[in-house]
Amino acid sequence: MVIRASVIGTASYYSVNFARALRALGPTRVDLVGAAHLGVDDDTLSRHTRLTRQGFAERFDVRLFERAEDLLAETQPQLVCVTAPDRDKARYASMAIESGADVYLSKPMTSSVEHAHQIRAAARAHPDRLVGALNPARFAKAIREAHQRVQSGELGEVLTARAWIQHGAANPTADRRGSAEFDDGQGGIEYSLGLYAADLLNWFLDARTTPALRTFAEYDNLNSRASGYPWMDTGKAVVRYEQGKLGSMDIYYSVPCGAPPWEIEVSGRDGILRTTGGNYEGIVWRRAGRSHPRVEPFAPTRDDTILAAIDHAIIACDQRTPFEMDVEDGYRAIELCDAWTRSAATHQPITLPLLPNI
Repeated sequence: MVIRASVIGTASYYSVNFARALRALGPTRVDLVGAAHLGVDDDTLSRHTRLTRQGFAERFDVRLFERAEDLLAETQPQLVCVTAPDRDKARYASMAIESGADVYLSKPMTSSVEHAHQIRAAARAHPDRLVGALNPARFAKAIREAHQRVQSGELGEVLTARAWIQHGAANPTADRRGSAEFDDGQGGIEYSLGLYAADLLNWFLDARTTPALRTFAEYDNLNSRASGYPWMDTGKAVVRYEQGKLGSMDIYYSVPCGAPPWEIEVSGRDGILRTTGGNYEGIVWRRAGRSHPRVEPFAPTRDDTILAAIDHAIIACDQRTPFEMDVEDGYRAIELCDAWTRSAATHQPITLPLLPNI
């Protein structure tokens, strides 16, 4: 079945790359029926995507709308990819769910636990809809294989996990006006990079069955404070989960070099697994006596994680199988990002859940 897909928001990195991936999957699988630019002017679009409205329409051979309401009414998409600004995602996701579409949101799903709750509530009210969000790190081949190995029990009972995220450095001179993630009032580094780490920890430590109980974070602006850059560029945190499991995260956005973007390390009672993001190669070390080699590298490759994620979303819509990072996973990740932000601001541990009565 050919899935009718649309995009709400054309002003972000993910707007362009979601549209690219949808077109790359081909017309026998996906029909990109429309995109909504949400009234963003050409100067802002060019600044953040290098495409004007007409340029976006021509590059992806897609019909453009100003309002999301008109896009939904006239194209009736089966899948809506929400790539709007962080603070607007809950509104557009809820609108698309109400229209009858499945919804896949770019990273981060939103920028507050309250907005994450709004998206989750809309999804729960329509259980026939698929609703989920993107974490590109889940689609790096070594990290995916690492998760499969952990789930299969290669390490025995999982005890700890560490997520390491590095994305270069802030450019304090860049114009942030109109940025879907980094303008004032959006999620900023706390959510844009925090989402990677929060979701990876939850994924590997199985927060669905052993949820996070408490966290403590320290954030600072160590390399761009003098310039007035408003977002943190360095963060560290620890998380306590049920059954005594421990997670930790490191976020670096302070060093202007092309270091690897994501790494994960997991320790269990029978072994330790680590991916090295320099070439996405994973390594497993095992205790003596197992039938497998004691040291085993795997998955030396680089990946188009966005294409893999959109391919997964289209398969899910076609086969009516859940998105891997569903709305519940997305909520938990945003909740942990929110807790880290609160902890860093107050210098106090934060107890989870943040909205205990919901």
